[in-house]
Amino acid sequence: MNHARPSRVAAFAALLSLLFFACAIDEDLRINADGSGTYRLKITIPEDLASDLGTVRTDAAKEGFTVVEEGRAGKDRFAILRKDFTDVTALNDSNSRFALTITKMGWLRREYRLDATLQPVGYGSFKRHIAVTMPGKISASDHGEIDGSRVRWDATTGGSIHITAGGYAIPFSRAASTLIIVATIAGLALLIARRKHGADSRPACATCHAPLVRGARFCADCGTGAPAAQI
Repeated sequence: MNHARPSRVAAFAALLSLLFFACAIDEDLRINADGSGTYRLKITIPEDLASDLGTVRTDAAKEGFTVVEEGRAGKDRFAILRKDFTDVTALNDSNSRFALTITKMGWLRREYRLDATLQPVGYGSFKRHIAVTMPGKISASDHGEIDGSRVRWDATTGGSIHITAGGYAIPFSRAASTLIIVATIAGLALLIARRKHGADSRPACATCHAPLVRGARFCADCGTGAPAAQI
């Protein structure tokens, strides 16, 4: 029988909340149009447990997280962890289950549906909030407060949330899009430089030194006749 591997980070945070009744988890899940994304986890612990942040760092690394920030919030200490994923199911463990369904609605139009089930981990004053940013405007969510493409949910008591959003799938990767933009800018710069060089290379009037229009018989500024070689 296979068992889901528990998240050491979430389990450690839950243990702190159970023993000391003063811990919080804030989660930020951002999903891209191709289903990849970034998951950020902020763990807040009491100041007298600051030495245990070393355990958080060690366990986080084992779960594929990177510690991006540590600091102080009032009398508490916090650590912010980050994990990038190509598929949201990479975040699944015994405390959280995620699934994303992408439905093609047209050439570039897509519908995104995120289904998430979170186990209750609230003990005493412990709090758990999760914010989800979808790759398009959210049209429906059975929990939380919606703000455009983002919904924030108080998941302290656990439960399931179903989020539906609509957006456009760009048929290029970010790297390819960046290269296209750079190439376009370079092409425009080259075109401007060539036009400027062409303007600078026009013959000048021998009297007033104003640029002569090619083929003109007289200078447009002073009326001096143009040399035959310049016509």
